[in-house]
Amino acid sequence: MASIAAAHNGKPQYSESWRDYFCETLVKDFISTLDGDLDKWKSDDSAYLIEYEWFEAYKDFLNGQSRHPGPIEQRKLLDKNHQLLPGLEESIDYTIISSSAWQKLAQWFGVHGLPIEREVILVGPKHNLQPFVNVYPIIFSTAFIYSNSIDAELSFLPSIPHYEGPYKFHFSKSQTLKDLFDFIRVNFNIPESIEYRVWHNERLLPSSRFIPIPHARSLWGAILLNDFADCMTMFEMNLEKGCLVIEALNAQLQEWPMDSPQVTNTKNMLERGYCGMNNIGNTCYMNSALQCLFHTQELSEYFLHDRYKGEINFTNPLGMKGKVALAYANLIKQANKNGVFGHPISPYTLKYIVSEFNSSFAGYSQNDSQEFIAFFLDGLHEDLNRVIDKPYFERPDLYTENQIQVQKVADECWEMYAKRNDSVVVELFQGMYKSTLQCSTCGLTSVVFDPFMYLTLPLPTLTKWRHTVNFVPMSENDSPEKFVIQIPSDYTVNEAKCYAILRLQQLGYDTEDVKAVDIYDGKVYKCLGEHSKISKTIRSYDRLFMYETTREKIITPVVHCKSLPQIPGSLQRCDPFGYPLQLSFSENYVSKKELYSRVYKLYCTYTDTFITPDMFQICIQTLPFGVDVWNRLKDFENYDYTPVGEEGVVLNKQTIIMCVWKEESQKKAFIKNNWFFDGKQYHVDSITLEDCLEEFSRPEQLSLEDSWYCPSCKDFRAATKQMEIWKLPRNLIIHLNRFSCTGRIRKLRKRRDYVRFPTVNLDMKPHISPLRELKKKEAKNRSHTYELYAIDNHHGYMINSHYTSYAKDASSSSFLNYDDAYVENVGDDAIVTAAAYVLFFQEKTKA
Repeated sequence: MASIAAAHNGKPQYSESWRDYFCETLVKDFISTLDGDLDKWKSDDSAYLIEYEWFEAYKDFLNGQSRHPGPIEQRKLLDKNHQLLPGLEESIDYTIISSSAWQKLAQWFGVHGLPIEREVILVGPKHNLQPFVNVYPIIFSTAFIYSNSIDAELSFLPSIPHYEGPYKFHFSKSQTLKDLFDFIRVNFNIPESIEYRVWHNERLLPSSRFIPIPHARSLWGAILLNDFADCMTMFEMNLEKGCLVIEALNAQLQEWPMDSPQVTNTKNMLERGYCGMNNIGNTCYMNSALQCLFHTQELSEYFLHDRYKGEINFTNPLGMKGKVALAYANLIKQANKNGVFGHPISPYTLKYIVSEFNSSFAGYSQNDSQEFIAFFLDGLHEDLNRVIDKPYFERPDLYTENQIQVQKVADECWEMYAKRNDSVVVELFQGMYKSTLQCSTCGLTSVVFDPFMYLTLPLPTLTKWRHTVNFVPMSENDSPEKFVIQIPSDYTVNEAKCYAILRLQQLGYDTEDVKAVDIYDGKVYKCLGEHSKISKTIRSYDRLFMYETTREKIITPVVHCKSLPQIPGSLQRCDPFGYPLQLSFSENYVSKKELYSRVYKLYCTYTDTFITPDMFQICIQTLPFGVDVWNRLKDFENYDYTPVGEEGVVLNKQTIIMCVWKEESQKKAFIKNNWFFDGKQYHVDSITLEDCLEEFSRPEQLSLEDSWYCPSCKDFRAATKQMEIWKLPRNLIIHLNRFSCTGRIRKLRKRRDYVRFPTVNLDMKPHISPLRELKKKEAKNRSHTYELYAIDNHHGYMINSHYTSYAKDASSSSFLNYDDAYVENVGDDAIVTAAAYVLFFQEKTKA
């Protein structure tokens, strides 16, 4: 073929015939490359990076929209040392193409610079592996821990002055830690007789090939355990850069330099582990759950003391090849190491491993913290299951509630389960349910036993309302009363009044009727409607007053205010204080002397201070006929009052008695002396944990959709189901089921009820099945009384939600608030909130 290009002023020129030939022979290939073959690299072992602007110009050239692009310009992607520039981005700086496409383009257009070939690896869950181009291979710096005592152990290294820079090498993200350890042993000529371990520190940039012991001890990077070698890749562990610090075992002392006595003094600090977690993309659900598990003392000791090492089950088909256990071990050691220095950790590796086996946790969507706990503990159990070959058992049938038979079958079921499942997770967290089904037709009873990792408790409909009632009698001769009533939450105000009257009669009062009033800031805020629900009308901060009343007498409210200095040109001002009281009168007329005497006696009944009648002035206001005087007390200080004269006063049901106190007298009489009704008002409109436990064990009538196949009737029947706790674990996880589907479209909604639960002395004995007879050993060693040590909190609603956790520090017995990377102390009285979602209890040792 004749030359297709001629030189002109040193630049190649292309003829139209060549352009025609080029298009005819190549366009077919490269159009298909652009349309489909461009992604061929996804099935190859390697791919090439090509400069983005040149490739875009090449595509325009193929489409006849621009001139020939010239040689491939790779120099824009490389530094002066011909290394890929840092921070480059796909579709901005470069395009990824297949090896075959690169070869064709390089052959026909030529290359300025060097080809940039990169490895293609597969990442992600096993069921959804995705190709990933390792654009920036790992570059590790390597240094050795050095001291005179271990100089002999490093004799295999070449004699290189310490001031020379650290060793550096590239490593693939697809290679495992086993590959890394093998690489280190081979390339540094470490004999098989030398035992070593490797620390990774992301931030350390050593200036020497050797690190002195004091410097090494200040590192807070995670140790890379040999346990990971068979399964964990660099990508899975999120190892992208940093320094590998190699530590050789001191053969003479048989100890690691980093574990020598000089550093054991830090162990108490390490056990604190006050370490927050970075949010790496809507991972607060995972961070809060992990903090609760970190503070499960026995589980943490199991990992921190390396007891897990000999128990990892790499071959369990139900497990995760040991990866979850190994990743968690690494993370908790990081947390305890970093907690000393206040550095938060990032749970990249654990999130990746969990996502690999459950795609629900992949990506950056918000997830449910309890679902994460359930999946994680189940995976951790299978990874640590000591049973290699699980025997097969058939669960025994039980169609009786005979106590002896039930106990026997329960023991058999747990024994069979334990022969298939034996791990630290079972020892710490697993208990057993007793589930009873009874046929509604023939009465046959079926009993089944199942293990549980956590108790999911329903939140019952709010059924109880408790509040303090402040009772004001009609007469100044009768004492006031404060008492708490507990009634169904759907009671009306009228029903609440009836209940209160019964209580008053039990206390010795002859009360027949009361007026219910909400008092705020010393005044009547509102009179309660008879048919309103009491739980909707009176809230936790409201003061509920009930005033004795009768149709047979004139009941007159008595209010109080202090006079304030008069401002020239304005009306006399007064400031209300105290609580409205009342007096009853049989006659309309009352003399001034009698009125002052009765009001004086009234004050003596409700306060314990010294009062004289000359300390206040009594004024009267009579409202228009037909007006409910109690409803007008909200602004009583704004009415015009007339002082009581020597002639006395005529009263009716529209009369208000106001006592005006001089400011000095009011301070003397009341500022340092509480009224009878002062003090905290008791109110509970919450659910208790006890309520939830009772609801859990309450028999439930199954719907027709959930009908049960009765072996006796040999047909599907309606049935009654009851769940009971049979065996309790040492660490009890309680999940408060706040989410439910409602409505025709099955919309998921959250219940934000305040659930009260004990932080100490949760007695679970009353909630164990009554058919359970504790064996002597269990009765002797188990208290079945629990103490709270962590709370997983859910804030907000279904969207825009957030998770935090409270966890108890074992050394100080005080709680800490973990909010992703932020950690602070929190008082014991502040941890029981309406956000509580998952509760963690530890069984107390029996005295």
